[in-house]
Amino acid sequence: MALNQHELEALASYYQKELVGAKVSHLVLVSPSVFAFHLSRGGKLVFSFEGPSPYVNVSQTLEDVTSLSSSFYLSLRKETQNARIMDVEVWNEDRILVFVLEAISATFKPVTRYLVSELLPGKSNFFLLDEDKCIMGGFRMGAINETRALLVHAPYIFPEKKEFKRLLPKKEFSFAEYQSKISESEALLIEKRKKEIYKPLFDFFKRKERSLKKKLLLLDDDVKKAEAHLHDGDYGNFIYTDIDSIHPETGKMDYYGEEVALDPRFNAVKNAELFFKRAKKAKTALAISKENKDKTVKELESLEEDIALSNGASEEYLALLSEKYGFGPKNAKKKKNDVGSALLPYFVTYNGVTYLYGKSAKQNDFLTFHFDTSRNHGWLHVEGDSGAHVIIKKDHPNEDEVSFGVKLALLASGLEEGMVSYSLRKDVRNGSVPGQAVLLSFRSIRGEADEEAKAIFANAKKVSLK
Repeated sequence: MALNQHELEALASYYQKELVGAKVSHLVLVSPSVFAFHLSRGGKLVFSFEGPSPYVNVSQTLEDVTSLSSSFYLSLRKETQNARIMDVEVWNEDRILVFVLEAISATFKPVTRYLVSELLPGKSNFFLLDEDKCIMGGFRMGAINETRALLVHAPYIFPEKKEFKRLLPKKEFSFAEYQSKISESEALLIEKRKKEIYKPLFDFFKRKERSLKKKLLLLDDDVKKAEAHLHDGDYGNFIYTDIDSIHPETGKMDYYGEEVALDPRFNAVKNAELFFKRAKKAKTALAISKENKDKTVKELESLEEDIALSNGASEEYLALLSEKYGFGPKNAKKKKNDVGSALLPYFVTYNGVTYLYGKSAKQNDFLTFHFDTSRNHGWLHVEGDSGAHVIIKKDHPNEDEVSFGVKLALLASGLEEGMVSYSLRKDVRNGSVPGQAVLLSFRSIRGEADEEAKAIFANAKKVSLK
C-alpha cells in the first residue's frame, strides 16, 4: 500500500506515540527485500521493499519464520540488537520514514543509528546510518552517478524529490485500514516464501501424484486384460469334452454360440493346453495387479492427505514434510526438528475439505499457532467450556462446511450439541496458557451432531510423518 506524503506523516506521528521507548531485537530477513524486527512491546516492526508498494508496518500476524541471510542483514542485526527507538521522523518532506535508534556499541557506549526507509514506489531502498548520518550499509547500494553516490562511509544523500504536497490532496489517514491491507500483503508474502523455500517438496507432490494416477490407469488396464483370460480354462475343458468336433485349422471354434479363436498351428490338445496356461497366467497376473493396485491406492491416498495438510501449513510443518520425503528446504538452515508425534493433530475429510482438530491443550496450541496458520482458514471452538480447536483447511469456508465444522468441534470436545464460536484464523490470538485462544471477532452457532458427522469422526486419523 503506497502512501503519499500526508499519509506518511500521519503514520510517523502514530508510530511516535506507539513505539518510542520500545526495543528492537531478533531481526529476521523474511525475504531478500523484507526485514522484520521483534518489538519488546509485542509484534514485529516490518520493513518491506518488495514490489511497487513498499511499506513499514507493526504486524501482530506475521508468522515466525527462519531468517534468510545477506551481508546487509548481518550488519543490520549486529548494529541494532536491543536498540531502543528514540524517535520516528519524516525526512526532507518526502516519503522517507526514519527510525532513530539508540544502540550500544562494541565498547558498550550508547550510539545513535538511523534506519532510513525510502518508501518510493518502484525506487524503494533501506539504509543504516551512523550518528553522523553516513551510510553503514544498505539494501540496494547503487552505483555512483552525478546526482547521488550511495557508498559505505559516505554521507547519506536524499533521493530526487517530488512536490507531493502540491500534487496530492490532503486526506484522512486510517491506521486500521492501512494495517488491514498490509496484513493481507504479509499473508501473500509468507505464502510466496513457502512456495520458494519448499519448491522441491511441492514439485515432488505434483510429480508423484501424476505418476501414481498414471500407474493406477496402467494397473486398471492390466486387471482388465487379466480378467479377459480368467475363463480360458473353460475353453480348454470344452476342447477335451468335444475334441472330435474341434478343428484348429479353421482358426476358431464354437463355444455355446460364442466364436473363440484357436491357433491353427497346433492341434486341439495343444490349443487346450494353451488355454489352461493363459488362464493360470491371468489368475496370477490378476492377483499381482490387484495387490499392486491396492498398494498404489493407499500410497496415493497418503500422498493426497499430505498435499491437503500442506495447504496453508506453517513452515514448521512443511519442514517436517520435507524431512519425511527427503527434501531439505532451499535457503533455510537445517536444524533438528523436535516436534513429537504427541503434538500432531487429527484430521477428517468431508466433501473434499480437510478438517483438523486437537485432543489436548498442547495439540490445540500447536495446531492453531504452529501447524496451520493460514489467515483465512476457518477456526472453531465450543463456547463456555474447554474443548478441541478445529480448523477448516479452506479460505473462507461456505456455510455447509462451517456447519460440519461445528458438529466436529462438538464431537471432538465430547459433546453432541451446544454453542460453538466460529472465526477466521487471522482473528485468533494466543492466550496466556497453552491451548488458550483469544478471539478478536467471532459469531456463535448452535449445532447438533448427526449420524453422518459421528461416522466421519469415528474414522478420524492422526497426522503422521511416517
